Amino acid sequence: MMSFFSCHRRALISTSVVVAAGLTLSACSNTSDNKTDSSAKANQAVSVENCGVKVSLSEPAHRLVSVEQGTTETLLAFDVQKDIVGVGHTKDHYWKRYEDRAKNLPVISDSIPNAEAIRGVDPDLVLSPFESVWTESGTGTREEYSKLGVGTFTTNVECAKPDEDPYTVLERDYEQLGTLLGKEARGKELIEEQRAAVKAAKEANGNSHKSVGYLYSIFDNAPYVAGNYGIPSAISAATGSTNVFAGIDEAWPQISWEAFADADPDVIVLVDLPGRGSPGDLATEKIEALKSNPATRNMKAVQGDKFIVVPGAGLSPGARSIEPLEIVSKKLAEMK
Repeated sequence: MMSFFSCHRRALISTSVVVAAGLTLSACSNTSDNKTDSSAKANQAVSVENCGVKVSLSEPAHRLVSVEQGTTETLLAFDVQKDIVGVGHTKDHYWKRYEDRAKNLPVISDSIPNAEAIRGVDPDLVLSPFESVWTESGTGTREEYSKLGVGTFTTNVECAKPDEDPYTVLERDYEQLGTLLGKEARGKELIEEQRAAVKAAKEANGNSHKSVGYLYSIFDNAPYVAGNYGIPSAISAATGSTNVFAGIDEAWPQISWEAFADADPDVIVLVDLPGRGSPGDLATEKIEALKSNPATRNMKAVQGDKFIVVPGAGLSPGARSIEPLEIVSKKLAEMK
Protein backbone atom coordinates (compact mmCIF):
# COMPACT_ATOMS: atom_id res chain seq x y z
CA MET A 1 0.00 0.00 0.00
CA MET A 2 1.35 3.40 -0.93
CA SER A 3 2.12 5.89 1.80
CA PHE A 4 -0.38 8.68 2.31
CA PHE A 5 2.48 11.17 2.36
CA SER A 6 3.74 10.03 -1.04
CA CYS A 7 0.30 10.66 -2.48
CA HIS A 8 -0.63 14.08 -1.14
CA ARG A 9 1.43 17.21 -1.47
CA ARG A 10 -1.36 18.95 0.43
CA ALA A 11 -0.17 17.45 3.69
CA LEU A 12 -0.83 19.18 6.94
CA ILE A 13 2.36 21.09 7.71
CA SER A 14 1.82 22.11 11.31
CA THR A 15 -0.41 21.50 14.29
CA SER A 16 -0.63 22.65 17.86
CA VAL A 17 -1.60 19.26 19.25
CA VAL A 18 0.54 16.31 20.31
CA VAL A 19 -0.02 13.50 17.84
CA ALA A 20 -0.51 9.78 18.28
CA ALA A 21 -0.41 7.48 15.27
CA GLY A 22 -3.44 5.28 14.86
CA LEU A 23 -4.80 5.43 11.34
CA THR A 24 -3.49 4.08 8.07
CA LEU A 25 -4.78 5.75 4.95
CA SER A 26 -5.35 4.03 1.65
CA ALA A 27 -3.58 4.60 -1.63
CA CYS A 28 -3.98 7.70 -3.73
CA SER A 29 -7.09 8.66 -5.63
CA ASN A 30 -7.52 11.30 -8.29
CA THR A 31 -8.04 14.76 -6.87
CA SER A 32 -10.78 17.13 -7.95
CA ASP A 33 -9.96 19.82 -10.45
CA ASN A 34 -12.42 22.23 -8.88
CA LYS A 35 -11.04 25.76 -8.97
CA THR A 36 -10.55 27.86 -5.88
CA ASP A 37 -11.61 31.49 -6.02
CA SER A 38 -9.12 34.24 -6.78
CA SER A 39 -8.58 34.97 -3.09
CA ALA A 40 -6.74 31.70 -2.52
CA LYS A 41 -4.51 30.48 -5.32
CA ALA A 42 -3.55 26.87 -5.85
CA ASN A 43 -0.44 25.75 -3.95
CA GLN A 44 -0.85 28.59 -1.43
CA ALA A 45 -0.51 27.43 2.17
CA VAL A 46 -3.52 28.07 4.42
CA SER A 47 -3.90 27.95 8.19
CA VAL A 48 -6.64 28.42 10.79
CA GLU A 49 -7.04 28.00 14.56
CA ASN A 50 -10.11 25.80 14.97
CA CYS A 51 -11.42 24.92 18.45
CA GLY A 52 -7.94 24.83 19.94
CA VAL A 53 -6.29 23.01 17.05
CA LYS A 54 -4.07 24.83 14.57
CA VAL A 55 -4.69 23.33 11.14
CA SER A 56 -2.24 24.28 8.39
CA LEU A 57 -2.44 22.91 4.86
CA SER A 58 0.13 23.36 2.12
CA GLU A 59 -2.75 24.30 -0.21
CA PRO A 60 -6.57 24.52 0.01
CA ALA A 61 -8.33 21.20 0.58
CA HIS A 62 -9.87 19.35 -2.38
CA ARG A 63 -10.83 15.96 -0.95
CA LEU A 64 -13.53 16.49 1.66
CA VAL A 65 -15.36 14.16 4.01
CA SER A 66 -18.35 15.40 6.01
CA VAL A 67 -19.36 13.03 8.79
CA GLU A 68 -22.82 14.54 9.35
CA GLN A 69 -25.40 16.42 7.31
CA GLY A 70 -24.84 19.74 9.07
CA THR A 71 -21.36 20.17 7.64
CA THR A 72 -22.43 18.64 4.32
CA GLU A 73 -25.00 21.42 3.96
CA THR A 74 -22.29 24.00 4.63
CA LEU A 75 -20.02 22.49 1.98
CA LEU A 76 -22.89 22.65 -0.51
CA ALA A 77 -23.36 26.32 0.35
CA PHE A 78 -19.68 26.82 -0.47
CA ASP A 79 -20.34 25.16 -3.87
CA VAL A 80 -17.57 22.58 -3.41
CA GLN A 81 -19.70 19.48 -4.00
CA LYS A 82 -17.26 18.26 -6.66
CA ASP A 83 -14.59 18.09 -3.96
CA ILE A 84 -16.67 15.92 -1.61
CA VAL A 85 -15.40 12.33 -1.54
CA GLY A 86 -17.61 11.08 1.28
CA VAL A 87 -20.61 12.01 3.44
CA GLY A 88 -22.26 10.37 6.43
CA HIS A 89 -25.39 10.59 8.59
CA THR A 90 -27.88 12.20 6.24
CA LYS A 91 -30.94 12.50 8.48
CA ASP A 92 -33.16 14.81 6.43
CA HIS A 93 -33.88 15.96 2.90
CA TYR A 94 -31.27 18.42 1.72
CA TRP A 95 -32.07 22.12 1.81
CA LYS A 96 -34.03 23.07 -1.31
CA ARG A 97 -31.76 26.06 -1.80
CA TYR A 98 -28.87 23.76 -2.70
CA GLU A 99 -30.52 20.40 -3.34
CA ASP A 100 -29.33 20.29 -6.96
CA ARG A 101 -25.77 20.32 -5.63
CA ALA A 102 -26.52 17.32 -3.41
CA LYS A 103 -27.19 14.94 -6.29
CA ASN A 104 -24.88 11.92 -6.43
CA LEU A 105 -22.94 12.74 -3.27
CA PRO A 106 -20.79 9.71 -2.32
CA VAL A 107 -22.29 8.18 0.83
CA ILE A 108 -19.74 6.30 2.94
CA SER A 109 -22.04 5.64 5.90
CA ASP A 110 -25.71 6.00 6.81
CA SER A 111 -24.59 6.95 10.32
CA ILE A 112 -21.50 8.78 11.57
CA PRO A 113 -18.69 7.07 9.58
CA ASN A 114 -15.87 5.34 11.41
CA ALA A 115 -12.18 5.88 10.75
CA GLU A 116 -11.94 2.93 8.37
CA ALA A 117 -14.68 4.28 6.11
CA ILE A 118 -13.06 7.70 6.11
CA ARG A 119 -9.52 6.54 5.39
CA GLY A 120 -10.86 4.50 2.48
CA VAL A 121 -11.55 7.66 0.47
CA ASP A 122 -8.24 9.46 1.15
CA PRO A 123 -9.51 12.84 2.43
CA ASP A 124 -7.36 15.87 3.04
CA LEU A 125 -10.01 17.51 5.27
CA VAL A 126 -12.61 15.85 7.53
CA LEU A 127 -15.47 17.98 8.88
CA SER A 128 -18.00 17.54 11.69
CA PRO A 129 -20.59 19.76 13.39
CA PHE A 130 -20.06 17.76 16.60
CA GLU A 131 -16.88 17.66 18.67
CA SER A 132 -18.00 14.40 20.28
CA VAL A 133 -17.28 12.32 17.15
CA TRP A 134 -13.49 12.67 17.43
CA THR A 135 -12.80 9.46 19.36
CA GLU A 136 -10.62 6.42 18.70
CA SER A 137 -13.66 4.16 18.55
CA GLY A 138 -15.64 6.58 16.40
CA THR A 139 -14.54 8.83 13.58
CA GLY A 140 -10.95 8.88 14.84
CA THR A 141 -9.21 11.56 16.87
CA ARG A 142 -8.06 14.89 15.52
CA GLU A 143 -4.56 14.03 16.73
CA GLU A 144 -4.51 10.84 14.67
CA TYR A 145 -5.59 12.61 11.51
CA SER A 146 -3.09 15.38 12.11
CA LYS A 147 -0.26 12.85 12.32
CA LEU A 148 -1.23 11.58 8.89
CA GLY A 149 -1.43 15.00 7.28
CA VAL A 150 -5.22 15.18 7.23
CA GLY A 151 -6.92 18.37 8.37
CA THR A 152 -9.96 18.29 10.64
CA PHE A 153 -12.66 20.89 11.23
CA THR A 154 -15.35 21.23 13.90
CA THR A 155 -17.91 24.01 13.97
CA ASN A 156 -16.81 26.74 16.37
CA VAL A 157 -20.24 26.56 18.02
CA GLU A 158 -18.95 23.43 19.76
CA CYS A 159 -16.18 25.34 21.54
CA ALA A 160 -17.86 28.73 21.94
CA LYS A 161 -18.33 30.53 25.24
CA PRO A 162 -21.76 29.98 26.81
CA ASP A 163 -22.80 33.61 26.28
CA GLU A 164 -21.80 33.76 22.60
CA ASP A 165 -24.61 33.87 20.05
CA PRO A 166 -24.34 30.80 17.79
CA TYR A 167 -25.07 32.79 14.64
CA THR A 168 -22.20 35.14 15.44
CA VAL A 169 -19.97 32.15 16.15
CA LEU A 170 -20.91 30.60 12.80
CA GLU A 171 -19.29 33.57 11.11
CA ARG A 172 -15.96 32.16 12.31
CA ASP A 173 -16.84 28.91 10.57
CA TYR A 174 -17.36 30.66 7.26
CA GLU A 175 -14.14 32.62 7.63
CA GLN A 176 -12.13 29.51 8.51
CA LEU A 177 -13.71 27.29 5.88
CA GLY A 178 -13.26 30.02 3.32
CA THR A 179 -9.55 29.83 4.08
CA LEU A 180 -9.28 26.03 4.18
CA LEU A 181 -11.30 25.58 0.99
CA GLY A 182 -9.78 28.49 -0.89
CA LYS A 183 -13.21 30.13 -1.01
CA GLU A 184 -12.77 33.29 1.05
CA ALA A 185 -15.11 35.36 -1.11
CA ARG A 186 -17.91 32.83 -0.71
CA GLY A 187 -17.29 32.72 3.04
CA LYS A 188 -17.86 36.46 3.23
CA GLU A 189 -21.08 36.09 1.22
CA LEU A 190 -22.39 33.48 3.65
CA ILE A 191 -21.70 35.82 6.55
CA GLU A 192 -23.70 38.58 4.87
CA GLU A 193 -26.56 36.20 4.01
CA GLN A 194 -26.80 35.04 7.61
CA ARG A 195 -26.66 38.58 8.99
CA ALA A 196 -29.49 39.55 6.65
CA ALA A 197 -31.60 36.60 7.85
CA VAL A 198 -31.04 37.46 11.52
CA LYS A 199 -31.85 41.12 10.88
CA ALA A 200 -35.06 40.19 9.05
CA ALA A 201 -36.15 37.94 11.93
CA LYS A 202 -35.61 40.71 14.47
CA GLU A 203 -37.52 43.21 12.35
CA ALA A 204 -40.42 40.80 11.77
CA ASN A 205 -40.89 39.89 15.42
CA GLY A 206 -39.31 42.59 17.55
CA ASN A 207 -40.11 41.13 20.95
CA SER A 208 -42.70 38.46 20.26
CA HIS A 209 -43.12 37.57 23.96
CA LYS A 210 -44.03 34.04 22.87
CA SER A 211 -42.84 31.12 24.94
CA VAL A 212 -41.55 28.26 22.81
CA GLY A 213 -40.67 24.63 23.48
CA TYR A 214 -38.53 22.67 21.02
CA LEU A 215 -39.37 18.96 20.75
CA TYR A 216 -36.46 17.21 19.04
CA SER A 217 -37.02 13.51 19.55
CA ILE A 218 -39.29 10.99 21.28
CA PHE A 219 -37.68 7.80 20.00
CA ASP A 220 -37.45 6.15 23.45
CA ASN A 221 -40.85 7.34 24.70
CA ALA A 222 -39.61 10.46 26.47
CA PRO A 223 -39.05 13.91 24.96
CA TYR A 224 -35.68 15.35 24.09
CA VAL A 225 -35.93 19.14 24.06
CA ALA A 226 -33.72 22.12 23.26
CA GLY A 227 -31.89 23.40 26.32
CA ASN A 228 -29.75 26.47 26.78
CA TYR A 229 -27.28 26.03 23.91
CA GLY A 230 -27.12 25.84 20.16
CA ILE A 231 -29.19 27.09 17.27
CA PRO A 232 -32.57 27.06 19.11
CA SER A 233 -31.22 29.58 21.64
CA ALA A 234 -30.04 31.79 18.77
CA ILE A 235 -33.47 31.56 17.13
CA SER A 236 -35.11 32.62 20.39
CA ALA A 237 -32.76 35.59 20.69
CA ALA A 238 -33.43 36.71 17.12
CA THR A 239 -37.21 36.34 17.34
CA GLY A 240 -37.67 37.78 20.82
CA SER A 241 -39.22 34.53 22.03
CA THR A 242 -38.43 32.57 25.19
CA ASN A 243 -37.25 28.97 25.18
CA VAL A 244 -39.10 27.43 28.13
CA PHE A 245 -36.26 24.95 28.69
CA ALA A 246 -33.42 27.48 28.55
CA GLY A 247 -32.82 26.89 32.24
CA ILE A 248 -31.38 23.46 31.47
CA ASP A 249 -27.63 23.72 30.82
CA GLU A 250 -27.54 21.07 28.12
CA ALA A 251 -28.01 21.26 24.37
CA TRP A 252 -30.62 18.48 24.01
CA PRO A 253 -31.69 17.20 27.45
CA GLN A 254 -34.19 14.43 27.94
CA ILE A 255 -37.10 15.24 30.26
CA SER A 256 -40.42 13.66 31.24
CA TRP A 257 -43.71 14.26 29.47
CA GLU A 258 -45.00 15.75 32.72
CA ALA A 259 -42.15 18.29 32.77
CA PHE A 260 -42.88 19.16 29.16
CA ALA A 261 -46.54 19.74 29.98
CA ASP A 262 -45.72 21.80 33.08
CA ALA A 263 -43.65 24.21 30.95
CA ASP A 264 -46.79 24.80 28.84
CA PRO A 265 -45.24 26.89 26.02
CA ASP A 266 -47.37 29.06 23.75
CA VAL A 267 -45.85 27.35 20.72
CA ILE A 268 -44.22 23.96 20.17
CA VAL A 269 -41.47 23.71 17.56
CA LEU A 270 -41.36 20.19 16.17
CA VAL A 271 -38.12 18.91 14.70
CA ASP A 272 -38.69 16.79 11.59
CA LEU A 273 -36.12 14.02 11.02
CA PRO A 274 -37.47 12.01 8.06
CA GLY A 275 -34.19 10.37 7.12
CA ARG A 276 -32.92 9.19 10.49
CA GLY A 277 -35.30 6.27 10.81
CA SER A 278 -35.99 6.21 14.55
CA PRO A 279 -39.55 5.84 15.88
CA GLY A 280 -41.15 9.21 16.49
CA ASP A 281 -38.71 11.14 14.30
CA LEU A 282 -41.40 12.54 12.00
CA ALA A 283 -43.15 15.75 13.01
CA THR A 284 -46.51 14.05 12.39
CA GLU A 285 -45.59 11.32 14.88
CA LYS A 286 -44.69 13.92 17.48
CA ILE A 287 -48.05 15.63 17.04
CA GLU A 288 -49.82 12.28 17.44
CA ALA A 289 -47.87 11.60 20.63
CA LEU A 290 -48.64 15.04 22.07
CA LYS A 291 -52.35 14.68 21.33
CA SER A 292 -52.63 11.15 22.74
CA ASN A 293 -50.45 11.41 25.85
CA PRO A 294 -52.56 12.19 28.96
CA ALA A 295 -49.83 14.49 30.28
CA THR A 296 -49.69 16.71 27.18
CA ARG A 297 -52.99 16.50 25.33
CA ASN A 298 -54.52 19.39 27.28
CA MET A 299 -51.61 21.80 26.81
CA LYS A 300 -52.74 25.08 25.24
CA ALA A 301 -50.37 24.71 22.29
CA VAL A 302 -51.59 21.16 21.64
CA GLN A 303 -55.25 22.13 21.95
CA GLY A 304 -54.73 25.09 19.63
CA ASP A 305 -52.47 23.29 17.13
CA LYS A 306 -49.76 25.87 17.74
CA PHE A 307 -47.06 23.84 16.03
CA ILE A 308 -44.11 24.96 13.93
CA VAL A 309 -42.21 22.30 11.98
CA VAL A 310 -38.51 22.79 11.24
CA PRO A 311 -35.98 20.51 9.50
CA GLY A 312 -33.67 18.66 11.86
CA ALA A 313 -30.64 19.23 9.65
CA GLY A 314 -31.06 22.97 10.08
CA LEU A 315 -30.44 22.69 13.81
CA SER A 316 -26.95 21.29 13.30
CA PRO A 317 -24.74 24.41 13.24
CA GLY A 318 -24.00 25.38 9.66
CA ALA A 319 -25.13 27.28 6.61
CA ARG A 320 -28.60 25.71 6.72
CA SER A 321 -29.20 27.04 10.23
CA ILE A 322 -30.85 30.14 8.82
CA GLU A 323 -33.69 28.00 7.42
CA PRO A 324 -35.29 27.15 10.80
CA LEU A 325 -34.77 30.77 11.83
CA GLU A 326 -36.72 31.96 8.80
CA ILE A 327 -39.47 29.38 9.39
CA VAL A 328 -39.90 30.17 13.10
CA SER A 329 -39.74 33.91 12.45
CA LYS A 330 -42.44 33.74 9.78
CA LYS A 331 -44.77 31.54 11.82
CA LEU A 332 -44.38 33.57 15.03
CA ALA A 333 -45.14 36.76 13.12
CA GLU A 334 -48.31 35.14 11.78
CA MET A 335 -49.37 34.25 15.33
CA LYS A 336 -49.29 37.83 16.61
